[in-house]
Amino acid sequence: MDTKKKIAVLVLSCDKYSDLWPTFFNLFERFWPNCPYDVYLQTNYLVYQGGKNVKSLTIGIDKTWSDGLKKSLMNLTKYEYVLILLEDMFLSANIDDNTLELIIDQFIIMDGNFITLINEPKPDRPVNKHFGIISKNAMYRSTTTASLWKQSVLLDLLDDTENAWQFEKVGSKRSDKYEGFYSVNQDVFKFIHGVIKGKWTRKAKRDLQKLNVNLNSKRETFSLLEEIKFWSYKRIRKIILMLVPFGLRRKLLKNN
Repeated sequence: MDTKKKIAVLVLSCDKYSDLWPTFFNLFERFWPNCPYDVYLQTNYLVYQGGKNVKSLTIGIDKTWSDGLKKSLMNLTKYEYVLILLEDMFLSANIDDNTLELIIDQFIIMDGNFITLINEPKPDRPVNKHFGIISKNAMYRSTTTASLWKQSVLLDLLDDTENAWQFEKVGSKRSDKYEGFYSVNQDVFKFIHGVIKGKWTRKAKRDLQKLNVNLNSKRETFSLLEEIKFWSYKRIRKIILMLVPFGLRRKLLKNN
């Protein structure tokens, strides 16, 4: 199945994160050199000149995260599907093109609406050796991290008033009206999550240095105490959620 003309890669960003673009596309081109899809970068007014075959989508002022994404999608109507990446999540390993193509072909044959290409959230019912179903009522069912969406479904779920955090939490509830939400059994895309709450994490900077990446960014970095607090919170939260029954997890999420 030739999916190349059906899918666009959309890297979500805005001008205040332009310092991350060279690092993102440096690693994108290193680890996914044979990307067969058209690649777009969402910006406000700036045009990125450094990437190979990267087209900037200048959307002007975005009132909210969801408003900006909707404006970008309205410029990509010739594509049936959109593969969304985030500018602060840097590829850290080679993409297996054959496995990715196989997964996408199976997903499209099944008329899927959404598939996350990282193992988060995890599938709770198997479909095949590559991916499984994300059931209704699952947490983060509408994530936008390394995810392939049927564009009409994504547009339907977007609420102009929501930020990314709200879309993943409240949008997941709206997604329950749709079947065909999937997650891979193993990560297809492997990332270094570089920036949290506008600051570099110390771990990400160390990991990027191991990849011989020169960070030309003056962005602030987490203090050691901030980093310890953040990762401690993540670990404790993960343990708590593992102990909570599946059907109650969204209710717990509302309080976090």
